[in-house]
Amino acid sequence: MQMNLKALSRLVRGFKIEIGELRAQGPPAMVVAFGGVVLAAGLVRLLTQNAAVLPETLREAKNLVDSLRGDSRARLPS
Repeated sequence: MQMNLKALSRLVRGFKIEIGELRAQGPPAMVVAFGGVVLAAGLVRLLTQNAAVLPETLREAKNLVDSLRGDSRARLPS
């Protein structure tokens, strides 16, 4: 099996990513894209494994933010 390296080279050079101020072209753009896919897959796996405790975690995080802001609604249960 022989690879056409010219076509692969053209593909790599033509790969571009622009996200706001972040601009990448060629191999660095491919690394950024691959990293994004891996990060998204890890986040999905984390959420599926911890789905049962997610509502409680979010509620506690909201209470923490409210208490740091000095919100009078956030009170510890008696």
